[in-house]
Amino acid sequence: MPYRQTNQGKMEFSGKIADWMRDFQKWYTQDCGNNAQIPFLTYAQYITLFYSGLAKAKWQDGFFSKSKAKTLDNFVTKTPKGNISVDIYANLDFLAENLSSEERNQWSQHCRNEFLKIFKK
Repeated sequence: MPYRQTNQGKMEFSGKIADWMRDFQKWYTQDCGNNAQIPFLTYAQYITLFYSGLAKAKWQDGFFSKSKAKTLDNFVTKTPKGNISVDIYANLDFLAENLSSEERNQWSQHCRNEFLKIFKK
């Protein structure tokens, strides 16, 4: 598994997902600065969801890739209270395995801009 929780409660990453998390950490610092009101995990969840939306739109059109689009739906569920719950690490792992580096890089600024529209500095 490319992600796991340590005995100290921290997450460790390996493989492609590790590159994504390093980028997220760098972007978080650039986009949120010292804003302690926005935890890193919140930032990572939003960025992951924005990437998922772009990937799903891309995969909806392809006959063979529709199953990938449906897989993305499995990572997002509604709680009994109507809130959205995201299995961020499984979702991100799936994206890391199924999107090219080019797609990740091309979509990064869009995803970050979408986050900033919601959480202005």
